[in-house]
Amino acid sequence: MTFDFDQVPDRRRSDSIKWQRYGNNDVVPMWIADMDFPSPPPIIEAIPRRVEQGLFGYAQPLASTIESVVAMLEERHRWKIDPSWIVWLPGLVIGLNVCRQSLRGSGRRDSSFYTDDGTPFGAPKGEYVRLNFACSRATLTEGLTRLKSAISSL
Repeated sequence: MTFDFDQVPDRRRSDSIKWQRYGNNDVVPMWIADMDFPSPPPIIEAIPRRVEQGLFGYAQPLASTIESVVAMLEERHRWKIDPSWIVWLPGLVIGLNVCRQSLRGSGRRDSSFYTDDGTPFGAPKGEYVRLNFACSRATLTEGLTRLKSAISSL
């Protein structure tokens, strides 16, 4: 399935927290969990079917989901993995905290992640924190230009 990333809705005047916070013209907020693209059609189509069931809660991944992930890793990256190696997490922030905790136990002196402004991710006692990234349009443009150049040289 292809997706049109050129169609970006203007959310600056919506109820979007990130655009209300960084709504000036010189900042592009780049939050992971709040993307500025419409959801893919299969997701939009699946949500009403799930709502019609009337049952919500925590779920284990289906066997077909696990098989798809294993196949994708082999096809795209030539990684043959055992499905038991996959650790399913409910979100990025929890995943970063798991990584941080595993590094802490490895004997590394500094096992913290930092945002681009030097703010540490996670508190000393292991509480979760939310990271929101934003950068100037000039920085974003430069980064995208460098990324495009790197990709085209492959």
